[in-house]
Amino acid sequence: MRQLLLILSVISMTVAEIEISPASWDLKTIAHDSVHVKKFTLLNKSQEKVALAQKATGCNCIRYQLNKETLPANETAEVIVTVAPRGQTGDFTWQVPIRINSDREIAISVRAKIRKKYLFYPTQINLGTAKKGKGLSASLLVMSSTQADFIIDNITSSHKSLTTAYQKKIIEDFYPGTQTGYEVTVQLQDDIDFGRHSEYLTIHTNMAENKTFKVPVFVYITGDITAVPDYVGVGVLSKEQVATKRVTLYHNNFEKFQILDIEIPDSFVKVRTEKVIDEKYYYLYIEINAKVAPRGEFRNIIKVRTDCITQEYIPVYVHGFIK
Repeated sequence: MRQLLLILSVISMTVAEIEISPASWDLKTIAHDSVHVKKFTLLNKSQEKVALAQKATGCNCIRYQLNKETLPANETAEVIVTVAPRGQTGDFTWQVPIRINSDREIAISVRAKIRKKYLFYPTQINLGTAKKGKGLSASLLVMSSTQADFIIDNITSSHKSLTTAYQKKIIEDFYPGTQTGYEVTVQLQDDIDFGRHSEYLTIHTNMAENKTFKVPVFVYITGDITAVPDYVGVGVLSKEQVATKRVTLYHNNFEKFQILDIEIPDSFVKVRTEKVIDEKYYYLYIEINAKVAPRGEFRNIIKVRTDCITQEYIPVYVHGFIK
């Protein structure tokens, strides 16, 4: 036992005699998309050569490099530590571990407060799937970390059914600290069209550069009739091919409805209907005839019009490429 204690004591003294300079690193407040690099020095103050090896830090936002694998007595080695949050936020304390002689380690302590740095957050608004008539809303924070007198002049929308309101707000937890910005509320009106919407808000500001910027807004408006799938992709077709895809239409409450008409935007697209369950369940067979189609990409919307009071049409999206 005395021999074991003596061995552990010697190892401990050897490790303790590896001096780290500086001993720690406090980055204070940094941005979520920033990169920071610092050099540390290891000095072997013992009388013996030691072996050095890297260990995992436990977080992909902090890494390091050693310039030596062995460190002779009274010599130094460099440790280059890099902190790159890559989107992570919060208050962090990391230990950067360096293995000494295969059985012990020393560590460099690194601290940082990581905050989001954005002009607007979130970077897009996704309202998800909503039934028509069920108004939805979402909030957006807008700020400028570089301009203290930042002002929103006005906001316009690419679709009349997306309306906005905004007011000044004290915003916290964003880099470089508490700042005055705006909270923008996006409201979905009841008269928005059925189907998928890829819209955007245009925000006009008093910024010295890039005064106007756009925020994407996505929403999918459904009704009482469902199409499965509602998006038909046929991939890449050669000029000799004819592709057929099947879509199922049904009423969510199993009520009867009739197909009155089908609007087809292109002559090379044909649609055939088939009743599966009388006036409650239909198949649509969508045929893409590449032989008579122009070459290149096509994106179409087939509108199936019905006698359903709550949903006069169902959009079915068709996408492909003719080579």
